Amino acid sequence: MNRLRVFLTLVACIAIFGFGTTFLIAAIQGKLGWPEWWEVPPGERGWIALQYENPSCPPIEQHGIFRDIKVNADGIACTSDRRDVKIRYRWFVATDQNGSREYLRPVRGHNASNSEGTFDAWFLGAKEELARTGNTWVPKRRPIGQKEEEALINKDSRVAPTALRPSSSGN
Repeated sequence: MNRLRVFLTLVACIAIFGFGTTFLIAAIQGKLGWPEWWEVPPGERGWIALQYENPSCPPIEQHGIFRDIKVNADGIACTSDRRDVKIRYRWFVATDQNGSREYLRPVRGHNASNSEGTFDAWFLGAKEELARTGNTWVPKRRPIGQKEEEALINKDSRVAPTALRPSSSGN
């Protein structure tokens, strides 16, 4: 029993050291970004997205250590900022009128680009719901500032019109 305890302690120390070293290397190399706080409308389920490099949108606001991203009723947020490829933690939160918060956990995330910009997209909901969307995001509405009605052209050829999320407004 004593040997097992020593062995498990050693394994735990090695794991903690490995994680700590990886974290430190990422921090030194500038690959860690500030955490993001995604504020989504109450009851939001399905795909949400952040459009980057849209000149008609403001830069992402910083509150303390958090980058604050507000998603509109169409499931889209936008920023004039460039997308940076950094490791960051994200919180997805829906706050109702009473100030009650629901923390949401995305089941999938990916990024895509087209002539209108670059997008980060996240699916909020159950894996079964994700499977019904075709597992890939395309906008349910035009991204903010987009002049054409074209769907998001993802480099992944699996994107199909069936992946469109139904509109919450009935359109």
